[in-house]
Amino acid sequence: MQIAILLKLIRGKYLLIRMPEGRQEGIMRKRLRKIAAAALAAMLAVQIVPATGMERAKAANEDGLTAYYDMSHSGNSLMDISGNDNHATLYGAEEKDFAESDGEKVLQFNNKQYATLPKGLVTGDDNDFTVEITLSTQSKAAHWAWCIGDGVGTWGSHNVGNYVFANPNASENSRSGQILSGIKVGNVEDNKEVRLPSPKKNLGAGYSTISVVGRGNKLTLYLDGEQVSETTHSYSMNDVIPGGNVLGYIGKSLFAPDALLTANVSRVKFYDKARSQEEIKSSLPSTQDKARMIAA
Repeated sequence: MQIAILLKLIRGKYLLIRMPEGRQEGIMRKRLRKIAAAALAAMLAVQIVPATGMERAKAANEDGLTAYYDMSHSGNSLMDISGNDNHATLYGAEEKDFAESDGEKVLQFNNKQYATLPKGLVTGDDNDFTVEITLSTQSKAAHWAWCIGDGVGTWGSHNVGNYVFANPNASENSRSGQILSGIKVGNVEDNKEVRLPSPKKNLGAGYSTISVVGRGNKLTLYLDGEQVSETTHSYSMNDVIPGGNVLGYIGKSLFAPDALLTANVSRVKFYDKARSQEEIKSSLPSTQDKARMIAA
């Protein structure tokens, strides 16, 4: 014959414990306390431990995702948590540039840090790709948040490589305070850069996600999931993708005089596919995520 004891834990959860009858009461109480304590500790751990970067990556499981940089780092490596091991290489970053709040990480770019991207994140098989970056900045500058392409040069020298880029907060007179994005194949001096028109909305206070989607010969710009600009072009990404081991950069322009990025960056994602607006909206940071970014 057994004695059944029902222990109420938390949030309406119960633990049923069966013990043989006839044991000494003191032994039963001691064992019950140990069992109950272990069960309670396990349940509390599940509730209060924040999701790690790897858990977020597993939860995302997003189609076409080739790299996800949540600002986790190891030495000079910016870690890719997508599971593809496409780690980027950091330059100029120090430990004090990284911050974290409740599992949400931020890298504080202040015009001295950048990262090189490994080849393979976006291919030239077609013109389809998506790049998403979640950041906060009030600094207006000729600073690129990211670019696909390589070949750093100077204006007027006809030596700047082909590229796709996004500037979160431009400083040019006609585009000051705007998100600036475009594609170039050929010499920029010969007006070979095609830019997206002025967005109908730009960065405000706090963190926002800028998404650039290439689909065929169309480039579309989204801000926090809302389409804000679009253009067409006649170029091929096969002419943009470099032949070496560097696909492009985070925080660096291909124009040598340009400043490095000044912004707090929390997430950067690359996809070798053109994401739909619905897909973009489905993986945006939550209000709670953004609150943790601000607190970092």
